[in-house]
Amino acid sequence: LNQKITLIDQNNYFTFTPMLHEAATGGVEPSHCAIPLRVLIAKPHTFVRAKITKLDPTKNEVTTSAGMFTYDYVIIALGSAVNYFKTPGAAENTYNVRTLPAAMKLQKAIINLLESCQDEISFTVVGGSYTGVEVAGQLTHFVESDIRELYPEKKVTINLIQAADSLVPILPKKTSQFIHKRLERKNVNIFLNSRATAVTKNSVTLADNTQVNSDLIIWAAGFENTGVC
Repeated sequence: LNQKITLIDQNNYFTFTPMLHEAATGGVEPSHCAIPLRVLIAKPHTFVRAKITKLDPTKNEVTTSAGMFTYDYVIIALGSAVNYFKTPGAAENTYNVRTLPAAMKLQKAIINLLESCQDEISFTVVGGSYTGVEVAGQLTHFVESDIRELYPEKKVTINLIQAADSLVPILPKKTSQFIHKRLERKNVNIFLNSRATAVTKNSVTLADNTQVNSDLIIWAAGFENTGVC
């Protein structure tokens, strides 16, 4: 059979998302999280960097910024985006590690904060599942290594806000408790049963009206399907 696969994406790289929190804190280079798509596509298959503007299943056509393509079969795999759960202020006032550009934006914000005149700095992570605990854990490592060495005068506080009654609740209870104790030993302030109801540039309001003040807020509360091609 003469089969040919055409891969269309607006980015020319594949992102390995599990390492983005490390890229954000300088633990790994950004290039370690991105694999050029052309390296993965071998002839006769092709890659086209373009943005999809229309899909017509009646004509088997895909219209893109690089022209129109016909197909016998189409697979839609658009990935995911950050889910803010309609929380007021969350999208406008938080950072995330869902994409490589977002991770680099977070890295820049962290560096700017460390280079400021503030002696006391606080980070808040919203979401205590896999991504949230990974980000919080990476921040503790960042504090113990780079910040302690390069910014010894800085006092850093890390908060982790979780709506559920345990961290990473999908895991066995014993594992969840181990993660909790490990982060507490790393001086992470953990808020359980604490749903974020509003976010400003420097604070997170919880369901019980408690306000957690912070210099930088990272949203890791969940994701949703994306419609971006």
